[in-house]
Amino acid sequence: MSPTRLLLTSALLLLAACETPLVVSPDVSPDAGSDVDTAALDVADGGVPLVACDPAFGSLACLGDQRCEATARVCVDCVFDMARCNADGEREICPKPNATAPGQLSGGFWQPDPCATLDVCNPASGACETPICTPGVQSCKGAVHTHVCNEAGTAYVGEVPCSSGKACYEGECQRVRQNVLVVFDTSSSMHTPLDPASFPPECETSAINCLDDFPVCDGPPGEPRTLFSLSKRAFAEVLAQSKDLGVQYALQRFPQVELTTYGAGNCHTGWYKHVGTMTGDAGEHDTSKASWFGKNLGEAIFVPFPRRASLSNAAELQRWLDFQETRDPVPAPGTPSCSGGIQCGLNACVVVDGQEVCVLHDNPELRAAGQTPLGKSLFYAGEYFRRFVLVDGKPCGVSSDCESTGYVCVEGACRDPFRHCRDNFVVLFTDGGESDFQSEADFFNPAVQAKRLAFGLGCATTADCRGGASCVQGICLGPNQTVQNVPGTVDLDGHGALSRPDGSEVSIRTSVVNLAAGDGGGVFPQNARIALAGGGQTVPVTVTDLASLETALKKLLQVDPKCKPEEF
Repeated sequence: MSPTRLLLTSALLLLAACETPLVVSPDVSPDAGSDVDTAALDVADGGVPLVACDPAFGSLACLGDQRCEATARVCVDCVFDMARCNADGEREICPKPNATAPGQLSGGFWQPDPCATLDVCNPASGACETPICTPGVQSCKGAVHTHVCNEAGTAYVGEVPCSSGKACYEGECQRVRQNVLVVFDTSSSMHTPLDPASFPPECETSAINCLDDFPVCDGPPGEPRTLFSLSKRAFAEVLAQSKDLGVQYALQRFPQVELTTYGAGNCHTGWYKHVGTMTGDAGEHDTSKASWFGKNLGEAIFVPFPRRASLSNAAELQRWLDFQETRDPVPAPGTPSCSGGIQCGLNACVVVDGQEVCVLHDNPELRAAGQTPLGKSLFYAGEYFRRFVLVDGKPCGVSSDCESTGYVCVEGACRDPFRHCRDNFVVLFTDGGESDFQSEADFFNPAVQAKRLAFGLGCATTADCRGGASCVQGICLGPNQTVQNVPGTVDLDGHGALSRPDGSEVSIRTSVVNLAAGDGGGVFPQNARIALAGGGQTVPVTVTDLASLETALKKLLQVDPKCKPEEF
C-alpha cells in the first residue's frame, strides 16, 4: 500500500472510531467476513442499486444520509422501520433491513406507501391521518383559548389563553362588548331650539342663528341649534370611541317608512314618513322573526347590531348621523321595477319619468317627525333583543348561523360564553312624554314595558322574575322598587317577561337621556319613572352644550366586564 493511501486509510479509521457505531443486522454475527464480493451486488427488493461499503469507515462509509449495514456491507436508507412524507406530500416507508450475507438483504430503502384516498401524510409523524382543519388557520378552543391547525391539517397545536376580559370569537381573542340599543326620539318636538329666545322666527330678518339648508338643517359643527341635532352630534362623538368603551351599538327610531313621492327633501322629515307603529302591528303581545315584526324590522331598528364579532356597523351608524342625505335622482342601472307589487325594501317605490321604480337612498339620515310612541318603541326593542340578539339555544351548524355577535355554536346550539356578565341596555333619548299609552294599566305604557324588559311584570314565585328581581305580592320588584313606585301591571297572556330560545332569562336595563329636564311640564318625572321601572339611570340635560352631554353619555355607557366566561 502506498504511503498516501495508508495515511488516508488511517485517518478514516480514526474518524470512524469517533463517529457512528457499526450497524449490524440482529440475525447475523458481525464476524461474518470483512470483504464484499462487489460482483455479487445487484439491486435491493425495490429495484434500488446496491452500493458496497466498509463499515469500518462509520458515517463516512456512505454518501448523504445513508448508513452502512454491517452484515450485508451495503449502503441503506434506514436501519430501523421508518416512515416519512416526501417533497410531494406522499407517504413513504423504509422497512428495517434484513441481511443474510454480504450483498444480500431485503428492506432498508424508501418505497411508496400511499395513504387512503381521504387521508393525508402528516410530516411530523409520517403517519396517514384524516384531515380535520385547514393547515395554519387559527381557531377557538372553547370560549377563552385559541389554537392553530398543524401543517398537515390533522390536529390542533399551540393552545393560547385569551387575556382578561376577552373571549375567543372566529379564531381571535376579542374584547367582550356590551349591547347598547339607542332609541332616538324622532318626534316633531325634537326640533325645539336649544335657545328659543335667540332663535329668530324669520331667518330673512336675522341670519345669526338660522339653520343651514337641507340636508344639514343645523348650525356650524360644534354648535347644535336643536335638541335633535344636539343628540345626534353627541352620540356621534361617543360612537367614535365605542371600542374604548367596550360597547357595541344599534340604533332605533320611532317607526318610519320611505316617502313614495319624488322631490326635494325637507329639514323635518327628509325623505321619510312617520307611521306611529310598525307595518302589520295589530297590538299583539308576542312576535316572531317570520311575522310582520321580522319582515318590517327596519322601520324601527334601522342600524342593527353586527351579526358577527369580525364585522362592524360603525360606518353605517355614522352615515345616519352625518347631517347628509341623498337619494338617487335617476334610478341606478338594474334598479328593479316596483309595479305589480314588487317591493323595494326600505327604498321608495316612486314614479320617475312615468315609470315606477325603486329609488336608492344613497345616504340615509336620522330625521324627526310625528308623535312620541315611547311604549311601543320599548316593546319593539325587547322583541328585537330576544328574537335577533340573545339567541342562546338557537339551532346551528357553525357559529355564523347564530347571526349574533359573541355567540359560538356548541353541540348544535348557539351559546354566549359571557351571557351571565354581558349587559344589555336600552338608552332612550327623548324630550317628551308618551303620546299613545299614557295609563300604566296598559301593557304598552313605557314604564310598564321598561319594567317588563328589566325585571318582568307579574309572578307566582321569584323564579318568574328577571334581573335579580323578587316576587312581592304577585309583582316582580327590582332593586329600589316598591309596589308604590313602579307599575303593578301584569300580562295574563304569559308575555310578562322575556326569555331566550333555550328558556333562560333576558334582562335589559333602560336608561333615559331626558332632554326635557327643567321644562316644568311634568315630563321629567314621567321619563324618570321609565328609568326607575327599567332599572336604569336618568340623565337630565339641563345644559345645552355638547361637551356636557358627551360626558354624561360616557358615564352612562362605560362598562368593565370582569367576570369569567363559561367553558364549553
